[in-house]
Amino acid sequence: MKAFWMEKSLTREVKNAYLRFATKLSIIAEAHDDITGNHIYRVGKISRFIGEKFGLNEEKLEEIESFAPLHDIGKIFTDRSLLRKTESLSDEEFEEIKMHTIYAVKLLDDPYFETAKNIALYHHEKYDGSGYPFGLKNGEIPIEAQIVSLADIYDALRSERTYKKGFSHETAYRIITEGDGRVEPSHFHPKILVIFKQYHLEIKEIYDSLSSKTHFHKIHSKGEGR
Repeated sequence: MKAFWMEKSLTREVKNAYLRFATKLSIIAEAHDDITGNHIYRVGKISRFIGEKFGLNEEKLEEIESFAPLHDIGKIFTDRSLLRKTESLSDEEFEEIKMHTIYAVKLLDDPYFETAKNIALYHHEKYDGSGYPFGLKNGEIPIEAQIVSLADIYDALRSERTYKKGFSHETAYRIITEGDGRVEPSHFHPKILVIFKQYHLEIKEIYDSLSSKTHFHKIHSKGEGR
């Protein structure tokens, strides 16, 4: 029995070490992409909320919240000038941007990072098969990636970037649920979309409550404490 608890404790320590490493990777990612720490923190929190409503267990929820901030970690291999470009991207430039999903595997190809790898590699796949990098659809896409996809898109729509202003919650809700040509309802897992429609005000509250600069530091302290 003692050996069992020692092994369990060691496993937890190893997992904590990976989570701390994941936090540091997320800091690198946001710095390279000129996004805010709040963005990656919000995506983790919103993803966890959606996952709870989806019915995932606590272990999976913890992994999603911890690893969602790594969804764009592959962009550290992408030319920063492309990430900062305010003009429209050429087809060639967009193809290079899309490669960040593949690049992520270089950093996350480890059994402890399986959920993180699924999120980073597949979060741009679409339920209807129109996404990248592989054009997967329906159940071919890991559920954690499908959850983070909606959370990331909602947060991106709400947030200001060098190339756009942020939208209101109402506009972001309309784009996700009705479509605007770039984002369509068919892109999302039907159950995840239903959860978003049912709990969109709670998701708005998460976004609003974590939009102040004070929350930038929490993602770091939280990761260091695990």
